[in-house]
Amino acid sequence: MDLNVHVGQRITLHGTAHNAHAGAVVVPEGGELPVYVQHLAAWGGRAGQDVRVTGVLRLVPPTVRPGGPVSHGLTDPVYVLTEPVVES
Repeated sequence: MDLNVHVGQRITLHGTAHNAHAGAVVVPEGGELPVYVQHLAAWGGRAGQDVRVTGVLRLVPPTVRPGGPVSHGLTDPVYVLTEPVVES
């Protein structure tokens, strides 16, 4: 799935749940870039399991200013599912 063409749309991602430094992510099938799940800090016991999450896909710019301190290595835009509903 080309995530760029779905920015701003409500989509369902099926992939593997992982915990990242900046929060919980889903790595879609096919090994694409991880997608952060808004308001979810960690998956707990679900990490490593298959999940389905529906939400609005956003491309969020980096949170650091050029020349500013790097936090969690998020120096590039990241994909985020907003208004998430975890289905499985």
